[in-house]
Amino acid sequence: CQGKRKLAETWRALEKQHKIGAAKAIGVSNFGVNDMQDLESLLALRKDSIKPAVNQIYMHVGCMPDSQLVEFCRRQGILLEAYSPLGKGGVLGDQTVNEIAQIHSRTPAQIALQYLAQKGHAFTSTST
Repeated sequence: CQGKRKLAETWRALEKQHKIGAAKAIGVSNFGVNDMQDLESLLALRKDSIKPAVNQIYMHVGCMPDSQLVEFCRRQGILLEAYSPLGKGGVLGDQTVNEIAQIHSRTPAQIALQYLAQKGHAFTSTST
């Protein structure tokens, strides 16, 4: 109950930032299906609510999200975004990814990112 109340307060604060133009879009990070359903229930209580545009999750070719989460987000029009699309570099050493890269004359990173894009997911990369 306390967690849902905190979620509602936080989400209202994000909506306020969006409504005043301080944020073009608002979203969540690391929300599973249950979390998304809790947020959906809270949003249904108010007519002026704004649903999340994106759910950023840890995702790469070796660690894909649960199919229920993918389907839920698709039904709701919420983009799934990988915040670690190369698995902290681990994907680059994957034998299968490297074999596919060689066959197509591409880098392992290109193959890994294209895989996510073909699945309909966005990705953001970071550098150290």
